[in-house]
Formats: sequence, C-alpha cells, structure tokens
Amino acid sequence: MTTIVTETVTCRSCGTASEQEKLAGTTSFGWPDLDLRPPEMRRSTMRLWLQDCPSCGFVAADLSNASDAEKDAIKGERWNDAAADRAGPDALTKRFARRAIIETHLGRHGLVGFRLLCAAWDAEDRGDASANDYRGDAVAHLGTALSDDPDAKEATDWTLQIVDALRRSGRFEEAEEYADRLIGHASAKIDAIGRFQLRLILDDDSRRYTMGDALEDDEDG
Repeated sequence: MTTIVTETVTCRSCGTASEQEKLAGTTSFGWPDLDLRPPEMRRSTMRLWLQDCPSCGFVAADLSNASDAEKDAIKGERWNDAAADRAGPDALTKRFARRAIIETHLGRHGLVGFRLLCAAWDAEDRGDASANDYRGDAVAHLGTALSDDPDAKEATDWTLQIVDALRRSGRFEEAEEYADRLIGHASAKIDAIGRFQLRLILDDDSRRYTMGDALEDDEDG
C-alpha cells in the first residue's frame, strides 16, 4: 500500500509556497532491477521522490529544508537553461536532471549518478531514446564516486549500477571489466549477479533484468 499526503511547503530558495505531494509510506514486492531500481509498488512513486518549486524550479526531497550550499548551486547558465525548460512529457526526467546539477555542485558524485539513473528510468518508461544518454552520464559520475574510497556497500552498489548501465547502453567491453569485479564477491548473491551479467554481456544482451532473474539463472545453472 502506498500512502500520499499533500502539504504546503515554502521553497527555501525563493520563498514561494506551494502544494506538494509527499510519499508517507509504501511497500515493495519482488526483486529490484539489476541497476537497483526498486520493484513495485515503490517503482511507481518516482514522481514523489523530489519536490519541484513551481516558481524557481528548485528541486529537493523537501523544498523547505534545503541548505545554503544547495541554494548556491542554482546559479549560472546551465541551471538557468534547465530551470527554464521544465514542461512537457519529460518533466519528471528533467526534474531528476536538475537535482543532478545541484548534487554535482555539492560534489556528491554517487548521488549525481543515482539522480541520472532515475532520469534514465523515467525516459525509458516513456520510450525515450535519451535514457542511454542519461545512463552514460550516470556511469561517469558513479565511476568518480567509486574511485573516492567508498565504503564496501557503496562500492558494491555503484559497481552493480555501472555494470548494468553500461550493458543496457551496449557498451559491453566496458561492462565486462566491471562485471569481473563482482565475480568472487563475498556475498553469494552479488557473485551470482556478476556471473549472470557476464553471460548477458557475452551474448550482447542489453535488455532489462531483475536480481531475481540472476538468482534463478544461477540455481538453474
């Protein structure tokens, strides 16, 4: 069950008050995708993951609780162009891309990669070919995050996401290099996913799969 509430929020950037929907709770059933996109019902709540100021275009999980550093991020030509282009069927994709600009300013490359993957997920749901462009940008930032001495969980999660983003984009040779890092992992589940990804890569298979597919394949193999 998913619970959504509506609240009046004052934007910390420009002071505009607006009605915003907020995810109060949800559940998930099934396996995440290989790039860690959650299953339903959380999968369908993406529009609630970020609030979007209708006045200045500032984007945050909570518009009223943004830091001064986040406010400083929404300056310059790149932001102005992105904030001016917020309408259309790809509005949610653009919302995640705008948040990625803010995260980039803050040097949070792991979060930049996640926001860009979210943009790719929404683009793909709409059948928009820009999904792989967003995946490519996500890989660049996740690779930077991975080289910055992350903890073990972050390193594993980012490697999982990089492998899948590269494979889904048809960049099979690069994907193979990262898949090799998962094989032999201390977690049997991660090891199975790495071996499954490698089989997909060798078959030039760029389709979407879930972690459940990987584990089922491992049991059958």
